[in-house]
Amino acid sequence: MRERWVKLWRRCIGLGRSMRMISSSFSFDCCRSMSMDLDGVQQAVTAFWRNDPFYPRAQTDLWAGFREQYLKTTQDSASASTFPEERLVLALLFIGLIEGRARDSCEGVLGSQ
Repeated sequence: MRERWVKLWRRCIGLGRSMRMISSSFSFDCCRSMSMDLDGVQQAVTAFWRNDPFYPRAQTDLWAGFREQYLKTTQDSASASTFPEERLVLALLFIGLIEGRARDSCEGVLGSQ
């Protein structure tokens, strides 16, 4: 499974696929369509946290590279879309919600000690 994810991820990044392609590839066995709105972003965040442990987690060394490439790919592909500003806002919201959940989880663990 990991090799399959890595191969797809490299292909998505290498080809500069849109946010929709990247966010809809989170789960190979439970693919569902995602709306390009707040509900879709929340669905993508949930999929991100529930999916295989191979995705870089916020507050790790790999996260900065993932974040940078995700936003760059979104920006590159959004320029060809009908609503480029909306796609950029959704991408930033997606990243922000993941980072927020990571902060909340970290504070929960530290607070319980």
